[in-house]
Amino acid sequence: MVKIRMKKLLALFCALIFFTACNNDDKPDNLIEKDEMANLLIDMHLSDAALDVKFSQDSLLIFAKDRYNYVFKKHEIDSAKFSISLKYYGKNTDQIKEIYKVVEDSLLRMQDKINKEQLRTLRLPLKFVDSLNHTIISSSLIYKLKKDSVAKIEDLNKGIIRKEIKEIERQTQDSLRVRRTPIN
Repeated sequence: MVKIRMKKLLALFCALIFFTACNNDDKPDNLIEKDEMANLLIDMHLSDAALDVKFSQDSLLIFAKDRYNYVFKKHEIDSAKFSISLKYYGKNTDQIKEIYKVVEDSLLRMQDKINKEQLRTLRLPLKFVDSLNHTIISSSLIYKLKKDSVAKIEDLNKGIIRKEIKEIERQTQDSLRVRRTPIN
C-alpha cells in the first residue's frame, strides 16, 4: 500500500514538474524587445534574400554565417541572445505572430517602394549625352534620329541601286547597238 501511494506521489510530482516547466513564461534577462526583434528579423530576411539571389544553394551556407554575424553586429547583439529571444517568442505564439506581422508589413512596404521606383524610372525619358557637341539628347529625339537615319540610308541605298541599274542598262543597251562604221 505504501509503494502504491509512493508511486502515485512520484507520478504526481513528475507531472507537476513537467507542467510547470512547459508553462514557464518568465522572460529571460537578456530578451530582445519586440520592436528590436522585428528589425533584426527584417534585416535577416533581407540578408537571406540577397544571398538567395546572388549565390547557389551549395554556397549559401558558407556566406550565411558571415551575413548573420553582420546583422548581429549591426544590432549590437550576439547569436546566443538572438537564440534565447527566438526560443522565448517561439513559445509565445501570439507575440511571434505580432512580430512577424510587423516584419511582413515592413517587407511589403519596401517591395512596393522598390516597384514604384522601378516603374517611375522606366517611364522617365532617357537622356543621352552627345560627347562631340556636349549636349544632352532625350531618348525620343534619339529614336527619331535613328529612325530618320535608317530611312536616309535606305533612300541612299535605293538611289545607289537605281544608279547601278541604270548604268547596267545603259551598258547593255550600248553593247546591243550595232555601231556603224563608215566603210571606205
